[in-house]
Amino acid sequence: MTKTLIVPGLDGSPDPHWQHWWALSDPHAVMVDLPAPERPKPALWEAELAGMVLRHPDSILVGHSLGAVLVARILGLWPQLRIRAALLVAPAEPAGAARIDAFAPLAERVLPVPTCVVASRNDPWMGFDRAAHLARAWGSELVDLGHAGHVNVASGFGPWAQGKRLRDDLMRASAPTADGPQRGAASGRLMAAFRSRTGIWSRVGPRCRVLAVAKSSALPADREESGRSGRALCCAFQRPILVPVSKGRFP
Repeated sequence: MTKTLIVPGLDGSPDPHWQHWWALSDPHAVMVDLPAPERPKPALWEAELAGMVLRHPDSILVGHSLGAVLVARILGLWPQLRIRAALLVAPAEPAGAARIDAFAPLAERVLPVPTCVVASRNDPWMGFDRAAHLARAWGSELVDLGHAGHVNVASGFGPWAQGKRLRDDLMRASAPTADGPQRGAASGRLMAAFRSRTGIWSRVGPRCRVLAVAKSSALPADREESGRSGRALCCAFQRPILVPVSKGRFP
């Protein structure tokens, strides 16, 4: 069974965040325990997530806020990692944000696996146009949640069943074939699944389509549910990469 690695953002995702709900309710989901979530350091976070991927190869990654940025960074830095797909929810803009500016700039190149960016029209951490631009640059599908804030507790999100459906659609769309993973085919299958669910979609660039899931500011129905040290050699990559990891936590 495919694992879901849940990647929280700044300050973590404590109860009752939807990521916390998912980790508790889904036996195949694992919350990634990122070091010092209140003082994030890119190298430490990247090493921790890379270690989790090595322990759980071919997982789907679900990142929220700075966690979504971290997933995009990992995919860009180490495309050799065995990651099946990624759901990037409400990515946060690190540039100019004092606590997370070490994660800037965001790379703007196509990611090596099927990905989906879920964005909001009134997210205080990243404007919708910026999220759409990144989705185009990453070759991601873009889901428009309408006016959904930062897709967190403050904006009314509980267990967020719709998010699980998006994850499941992405899982089906990225299912390997006899010839191995097919990025283009996965993108097409993902779009077909989303289109059948929403009935609304449009193309906005060479590699990006926007899906209008929430067309108004009304809450979707399911929103009412309410220093470490140590170094290890990552031999799974095409070339050796020395990365800092938490003592005793590398596979």
